[in-house]
Amino acid sequence: MIEDGASLSTLAALAELPRAAMEASTLLAALPMLASAPPGDEHPVLVVPGFGMDDESTTVLRTYLEPQGYDVHGWGLGANLDLHSNRGCDDLLERVSSLYRSTNHKRLSLVGWSLGGVLARSVARVAPLATRQVICLGAPIRGSITQTGIWPAYRSSNPNADSFSLVE
Repeated sequence: MIEDGASLSTLAALAELPRAAMEASTLLAALPMLASAPPGDEHPVLVVPGFGMDDESTTVLRTYLEPQGYDVHGWGLGANLDLHSNRGCDDLLERVSSLYRSTNHKRLSLVGWSLGGVLARSVARVAPLATRQVICLGAPIRGSITQTGIWPAYRSSNPNADSFSLVE
């Protein structure tokens, strides 16, 4: 029997790959529904990957959105590992600002996966004029990131994790 949060977090992390594989297998069944989605309006969409992931992890999503009629962009900042360095909110804010300027001030939809959703939401709060909407996929938007299953891994890979803060 599991009695502490650390053991539960370890089990959740171990279950992540099989769960993701199972979810990916449902994509084929969803294709007819996805094909019937209404066309987009060519506004810019920035897709932000989850913890430890990079743009490669969002390829399927971005590949789906482009032919639907959206101007899709990856976040372009490498692996999403450290909120306290060049991979965090400051660089994401700069990326959003840059895309906003380069698209003739078209407001962006920010699509964030897991931790990417937390970052997107935080950036949208400080850049509301550049943000059309935020879409969070599997993001821990209630409570704190410290209450999520990924927190132990994030904390072990980031020496400044205990000083973690985002715009709330």
